[in-house]
Parts: sequence; structure tokens; C-alpha cells
Amino acid sequence: MYRIGRELGSGAIGRVVEVHGDDGRVWAGKILHESQRADERARRRFEAEARLLTGVAHPNLIGVEGLVHIDGEAVLVMELVAGSDLAHLIAAEAPLAASRAAALGRGVAAGLAEAHRAGLVHRDLKPANILLAADGTPKVADFGLARAASFATSGPDAAAVAGTPDYMAPESIDPLAIDGRSDLYALGCILCELVTGSPPYRGATALAILAAHREAPLPELAGVPDELRRTIRWLLAKSPADRPQPAGEAEAALARLAASESVALAVRGGDAVASPATGAALEASRR
Repeated sequence: MYRIGRELGSGAIGRVVEVHGDDGRVWAGKILHESQRADERARRRFEAEARLLTGVAHPNLIGVEGLVHIDGEAVLVMELVAGSDLAHLIAAEAPLAASRAAALGRGVAAGLAEAHRAGLVHRDLKPANILLAADGTPKVADFGLARAASFATSGPDAAAVAGTPDYMAPESIDPLAIDGRSDLYALGCILCELVTGSPPYRGATALAILAAHREAPLPELAGVPDELRRTIRWLLAKSPADRPQPAGEAEAALARLAASESVALAVRGGDAVASPATGAALEASRR
């Protein structure tokens, strides 16, 4: 049994409350606003988020218990994350050191790899949807726009254009072309923002941003260590076929980068000082 506790936050779609279990555990609960409950599409997405994520467990994914009814309210019961989110971190601290950005990216890629193995495509990966636990672990959240990788098992909203323009892959305007590699493109946009303070493309309108994703050259990323720059540009490839296949490839590349950057920054010996780029290159040479 559960009971609803204090409100933790509120947005355009719903509010988040504490949910207390009889076993003493405290969860987060998402509740749709009354106006959204009357919207069939909003209600379907809410129910789909519960259905798709229940039983999918990974340290880099928000844990979902399921959809329950408490005091007449439909509540999506989820893991309670005590920290902030990546959007707030970027606003406060970007640009981040390459090693820290790579470590955060590795965690996100690991979460995506598990979601993709479970047959899910997020479709709206962005900094605000990546929560940060108290120890800094990134957790991919808000699968409200997610769909099953197979259209045969997807709902009627699966063919709708979805996402946030700053992070939408070039193929996003054709929902039939979207798969897990579109999520990896969004990860590339997020990594670009972590190390530069801005997403890769800007535009006066959403349509202008989407056009830039399709047509503008890849960002130069001046000042970013070579290996991380190459990894970000790999993720941002215009064609899905030129991106990592699958998310585990991106996870492995970012794990190597995070490790080699950290080691390189720590090495001091005599007159020799290993730079982040040198450490990354040494690690790359071992592949």
C-alpha cells in the first residue's frame, strides 16, 4: 500500500509527489494534472511510460514500480532521486572538463543501451530528462514520449514527430526512421553542450534548428581533446548508419575516454606531464 506525501514539483503535464510505502520506502509519484487527464493522448503517454519501463532495471535508468491508484489518483510510482538534473548542472558549471563530461556520457549511454535492449526508444533525450543522483550518477528519466522499437507493438502516437529541437536527430522528421541511434544523436548533442556550454546548432525557430541538424556542418569543437571531439562527432553523424551501432559502442568509447582523461590529468613525473589529449591517444592506441 502507498500514501501520497508532499509535492516535490509541478510542470505543464503533471506534478511530482512523494509516495510512501508501507515498508518505509519513499518513492516519487507522477500525477497528471486534471486538464491532462481529459486529453486522451496525454493519458495514453502516461500509461505507456508505466507499461514500457516497469521491470526494466539499470543503475543509469530511473526505476519504475508501475502505475497504481492512490486515493482515487492514478500515480506513476518511480525511484526518488535526491539530486538535480543535467540541465541545472550545465547552467551552473558548463563547460565541463572532458573527463567529467565523458563519465556522465558513459552513464547515459549505459542506460540507453539497457533501454534499447529492452526494445525502447526514448525519443526525447535532453539534459532536463537526465537526473543526477546524490553521488552524481546520471539516470535517464521521463520516458513519456518513448515507444517500442517495433512499430508492431507501439501505440498510435508512435508515428508522431516527437522530441525537443535542440536534440533531435536529422531523421526525426520521419518517425518511421527513428530508432535507438536517434537517441545516440541526442547524446552527442548533450555531450557537445557539456563541453562547450551550448548544443551543436542554434536557430531562430524550431524549424531552423531542425534544418541545421540536417544540413549544417558538424561542430568543430575547438579546444575539446581529440578523442572526445571525435566521439561527439561520431554520435552526431548525419546518417544513423555512421553512428555507434549499438549504444554499447558509445558506452565503451566514453568509458575509455573517462578513464584515460582521469589518468592523464593525474600523472606527474619529473619533467613529463601527460596531457588529456595524450592520455586519450594512448588509450586509443590500445584498441
